[in-house]
Amino acid sequence: MRGMALPPLGPGPIDVVGFGENSVDVLATVPHWPAPDDKLELLNLSTLPGGQVASAMVACARLGCVTHYLGVFGDDEYGQRIERALRHEGIDTGGCVRAAAPNRSALIMVDRATGTRTVLWNRHPALHWPATQAPPVAIAHARVLMVDGTDLEAAVRLAGDARAAGVPVLADVDSATPGIDRLLSLVDVLVIPAGFALSYTGESGVPAAMQSIQERFRTTTVVVTLGANGAVARAGGEVVESPGFVVPGADSTGAGDAFRGGFIAGWIAAPAGATLGDILTFANATAALNCRAVGAQAGLPTRAEVMALVTEPRVRRSNGHGGSHSGGC
Repeated sequence: MRGMALPPLGPGPIDVVGFGENSVDVLATVPHWPAPDDKLELLNLSTLPGGQVASAMVACARLGCVTHYLGVFGDDEYGQRIERALRHEGIDTGGCVRAAAPNRSALIMVDRATGTRTVLWNRHPALHWPATQAPPVAIAHARVLMVDGTDLEAAVRLAGDARAAGVPVLADVDSATPGIDRLLSLVDVLVIPAGFALSYTGESGVPAAMQSIQERFRTTTVVVTLGANGAVARAGGEVVESPGFVVPGADSTGAGDAFRGGFIAGWIAAPAGATLGDILTFANATAALNCRAVGAQAGLPTRAEVMALVTEPRVRRSNGHGGSHSGGC
């Protein structure tokens, strides 16, 4: 790999600002996926913080980044709970909005036999960033802005603000929401799961899908996550593959969010001479380690833990049959 193949970072001093989903997740662990009308023992029931961008910001904070979160909290106990959890991680939530509605929540069923999960979610229509809200000052002082496509109109506005301030935009998109093209046209680094890459472009293979997106939107870097198989990226016409890590896994919830947080943290702290492949490896290791605990955030590692896995000479990388879910879901 020749060079970083990523856009220049913004001015700082804030390392990353994340705008998007937060959630309180109710995780139900079952021995195996139930058949229709089946009855199963509930092995564990936990209520934990989650949400795509919120979890990615927790990953960034644990990896040493100065982190701000922007989003909408409900005015119920769940909203208070998730905000407290983010602040406990050292994340600044001062720019957030509180809506007169229940906080976003999800029921996540975890299959202990396979470590996979199914997500059932609920989001009140009032949980939207107000159109009249002034642009958050933090964005102009960030090195990276991360957005998702949940609150599309707001994400487009904030991505435009970041672009105007010279701050690169990384987007986490997993569904073809009407109007999503408007956001993709403002994105410098796009991180998407393989299923979305193929369905959105209509291509039959990931390399062609990445090329299609890059040519259409002039995206600097497109990263496609492959679950347990790691990730692949395209930048400057070059494709870089990075296999996942084989580690004991308890739950794949939040693996994709951990990957995105690891990618951002690896990008921000990349030493001179680091490559895109190095950053993908760091992100894969972050995601793999997160799978060691139940929930989206409980297993998120420190930078020392990630580097220990990356530099361990005996560690196995996945070949399509790995035990970790080190890419996105």
